[in-house]
Amino acid sequence: MISESEYAAQTVSDIVPLKESFSALFFISIGMLLNLNSLFRNALPVAVIVLIVIILKYLVAALSAYVAGQSPGNAFRAGLYLSQIGEFSFVVAITGKQAGLMTEGLYQIFLSTAVITMIATPFLISVSPAVSSRFAALPFVRPLEVMRKRRQREHYPRNLNDHVIVVGFGVNGANLAKVLRLSGIPYATVELNSETVRKAKNRGEPIYYGDGTSAVILRKIGVQSARVLVAAISDSSATRNVVRIARTENPYIYIIVRTKYLTEVDDLIRLGANEVIPEEFETSIEIFSNVLHHYHMPVNEIRDHIESIRADNYRTLRMTKLPKRQFDPTYDFVKEIHMETYRVTAMSKVIGQTLAETGLRAKTGVTVIAVKRGETMHEMPSPSFRLAPQDILVFIGKEGSIESAVTYLDEENMNVKEIGKG
Repeated sequence: MISESEYAAQTVSDIVPLKESFSALFFISIGMLLNLNSLFRNALPVAVIVLIVIILKYLVAALSAYVAGQSPGNAFRAGLYLSQIGEFSFVVAITGKQAGLMTEGLYQIFLSTAVITMIATPFLISVSPAVSSRFAALPFVRPLEVMRKRRQREHYPRNLNDHVIVVGFGVNGANLAKVLRLSGIPYATVELNSETVRKAKNRGEPIYYGDGTSAVILRKIGVQSARVLVAAISDSSATRNVVRIARTENPYIYIIVRTKYLTEVDDLIRLGANEVIPEEFETSIEIFSNVLHHYHMPVNEIRDHIESIRADNYRTLRMTKLPKRQFDPTYDFVKEIHMETYRVTAMSKVIGQTLAETGLRAKTGVTVIAVKRGETMHEMPSPSFRLAPQDILVFIGKEGSIESAVTYLDEENMNVKEIGKG
């Protein structure tokens, strides 16, 4: 019995000679088919056709590479690499000859052209680095490079403001992007995996290829005008760089990051992170709920998003608790006061009731300090203020009172749903 590594080494040692033998047999067979007398008789037509083939294939390959985003120098190399006639053309030529579509003389001219282009390819490849660098330095080529860079810049978003930047499009980044999209919050994602970027772009994601640890890339996706940045990557060194750069570029941006170890929390906060979620306690829900709370989304809508994620089989996220909004701790007693928002749904029992009739303060201990209806904010509404669908209640109270109020309003919704079913 031999080990797997020995078997693999033996297999490779068997394949390499086979590959070399196949190439040798291929050229020997082509040499047997090639009529040298015909080649010498048609030397001038063959030479002209060789030049035409190389030039045309070079132009097509180089232009395609340039349009795909390669620099003029790299496009020049690609053209030289792909300027020969491929092996499959021999199969087509033989088939055409057998079908009577190609005479023996024309077949020999084609065969001579193909063999010469294939023989020339290694020499073209060997000189391509030096020639391409000189080609890229030519005066008429420089505008092409400027146009390419301008075209690449146009791929990045413009006029983004008050948006979320997501660095990394793994599980956490993708879940956050999903919730931001459903919530109507503008965002831009930067990801270093080109395949991930391509697939996400095909789905319509505002995702861009680049290194999130680069100040240039972060500027291109609007870090200076963003409200929130989330570093959803697992590389601790890269995370520190993202935090440092983002805080330098935008002193007011709210930064949420994940980290593997508890010992890194203090370091990341010193660098400028507002919230650091250790990997031991981290979940996708914790990240996007923090972002939505920063945008003052109603707590019941955040819970709807959590249930949506749970429905997608993210069962490990079931025990996550929503973060609490707190006032600035001007005095010690203020630390005990929390604020929350809640949207009145179309199924809520409190629709049409006054604030006094809801019994919210008497039953839960919270105080409604404002009601947002559409674009109008009703501050310190009176007890006779009547509630309507889609009103957003803004209430304050102690932590236990806040939880009681949310539970009470949720129960009112559930009661209406059950009555409807009955």
